Amino acid sequence: MSAPDTEIAEQEKRHRTPIWGIVIATIVGLVIGGAATFKATSGDPEPGDAAITPAGEGAQVQPVD
Repeated sequence: MSAPDTEIAEQEKRHRTPIWGIVIATIVGLVIGGAATFKATSGDPEPGDAAITPAGEGAQVQPVD
């Protein structure tokens, strides 16, 4: 069964704005995701971030009991 009244031109006109909204939202999401990934994986570590700060030469590591 098919729809009784299909006006393809009218449907294209009605769907154009939502489709462009989806395209723009996808692009914005990709840009934000790319920027977050770039920020997280590049550059120097933040000061005071002990988890990734190297100990350096001559540093003594204290054993944990």
